[in-house]
Amino acid sequence: SKETETKDKVDADPQDKGSDTPKEKTVTKESEDKTGKNTGTKPKGTTHKNPVKYFEDLKCSIENQRLKRLTTELRELSQKNRTDKFAASASMITRGLLESCLRYQVEKKGKIGDYKKSLEYEKDGKIFVSQEGIKNLVTFVLKNVEDIFEMSNVKNARLALEQVSANHLSYLNSIVHDAWTDPTEGKIHNIAGDIRELLRAILSDSA
Repeated sequence: SKETETKDKVDADPQDKGSDTPKEKTVTKESEDKTGKNTGTKPKGTTHKNPVKYFEDLKCSIENQRLKRLTTELRELSQKNRTDKFAASASMITRGLLESCLRYQVEKKGKIGDYKKSLEYEKDGKIFVSQEGIKNLVTFVLKNVEDIFEMSNVKNARLALEQVSANHLSYLNSIVHDAWTDPTEGKIHNIAGDIRELLRAILSDSA
């Protein structure tokens, strides 16, 4: 009978009609179904593609202001799809975050003295010191990867840094010095794919 008709049906809010404003708190029972079944309710579109394309889920658990600020700004650029319009800025922050993360890891493992020693070289009987920078840092970490990362992270760290050394160093250096290479969203996407897991491990302080 009409009196026994189900009363738990969720009706759409009349005020929702014609509105483009996201309504996160006015979800129906169907969209809250956690059984894994397809309820027929499509999720709202997001500002970025899934799986992760850049660094949109990157978080910093380390109490280090440089790492926190660089992580936050790179994540914001990624989440709001700004890497195309602000490709140079995103590239510079990516370079800065990678270098800062590697230096943090070297210091954490007590290898900063060895790193600075590796910058010294002899010429004509005199000792000279190369400038610190991302190229020399990547080279040092690759040579000492087993001493700088936990065993469970060594393989991924080595693979990531080999990709950086072979494919990305020239571009990352061109952002701040060397011959200029026009920054693009595609280059950032490729770099992110190679170093995302490495940055996650370091920034979670589990590397």
